[in-house]
Amino acid sequence: RGSVGIERTGANVEHGAGFEPAHSGFADRRVTPSPPVLVDRDDASADAVGINESSPNSSTSLDVGGTEAVRLPRLTTTQRGNLTPAAGMIIFNSTSGNFEGYDGSNWTVL
Repeated sequence: RGSVGIERTGANVEHGAGFEPAHSGFADRRVTPSPPVLVDRDDASADAVGINESSPNSSTSLDVGGTEAVRLPRLTTTQRGNLTPAAGMIIFNSTSGNFEGYDGSNWTVL
C-alpha cells in the first residue's frame, strides 16, 4: 500500500496512533495509512482537504483525486442501525447490496 497525501493550508493535520509523518511541512503532511485519518479543521469555509490532490478545490471539504475508485464505508443493516445518523451520510449497505443515504429522517436507496 502507498501513502495517502493530505494537502492542507492554514491549519495543522493531526495524526493518530499508527501514523508516521514522512516529512514535517506545515501545509502538506504525508502519512502511512492506518485508519482513521484525523483532520483538525479550524475554518471549514477556507480550507479543503485533498487526497491524491495537490490543489484541493476550495468549494469542497474533501477533494479526492486519482484514477481509481473511492470506497465508501460498508455496513450491514444491523451496523447501520447502531449509528447516530446525520443528514448527508452515505454508506454501502452490504446486507441489501445498495448505496444508501440519510436525509435527516430516513435511510433511502440512492
